[in-house]
Amino acid sequence: MPSSNRWAAPDMTWEVLTATTDDVAEIATLTADAGAVASVGAGQEPVTREEMLHHLSIFRAAQGSILCAHHEGHLTGFIMTRTVGPYLFAESPGVVIDALYVDAEYRRQGVGVALIHAIAAAADEAGAPFVYGASSSSDRAMQRFLGQLGFAPVAGHRVVATAVLMQNLADDANPAIRAAAQRGKPAKMRSRSPLEELVARRRKAREVGLNTGALDLKALAEPDAVASNPAESNSVS
Repeated sequence: MPSSNRWAAPDMTWEVLTATTDDVAEIATLTADAGAVASVGAGQEPVTREEMLHHLSIFRAAQGSILCAHHEGHLTGFIMTRTVGPYLFAESPGVVIDALYVDAEYRRQGVGVALIHAIAAAADEAGAPFVYGASSSSDRAMQRFLGQLGFAPVAGHRVVATAVLMQNLADDANPAIRAAAQRGKPAKMRSRSPLEELVARRRKAREVGLNTGALDLKALAEPDAVASNPAESNSVS
């Protein structure tokens, strides 16, 4: 990522720089106060400044990049990105935006565009054909902002805690587990629906010569009617 990039908005000039140690400390304070979370992955509860510093240090140690937008010496926003790939069906690396944040005082003044511009320039220089940006489904403002810059939806991510996943896989009552278990059984051992059970019984009855056709309810009712009226029965005979 470039160490410096200048972007001129109509009324202000933003300087986008690689985050320094002091910047990281200020980012931790901003995000902790605002309750900001990473846009990719599982949503997290608000964290303290110290916890955010810990997460940021891990992100940087994993080759993550943090760029900051400055105006007259003030940090106004930041963007966190990673370079990924090549991976399945992608021969070239891509750039992933993990988080984008602008201080409330400087929003709608071009800070976000300046940060995205720096990332786009870096991706172009690195030969990355795609820039990926994800946002929470509830963050409509971020989705709208990315959409205006040409980011299009391509896939939906689902997330589950590993412990919950392990518990679900061990739960025999889970519908997915039951369906998989049924598919693995011989045909005679599989449980059948009531309709399937009825069809099977009628098929078996036909095999032994029993009538499984429609019943004539009128014919069944006539002997009962004669038995209930002996006088009519004698007159008939």
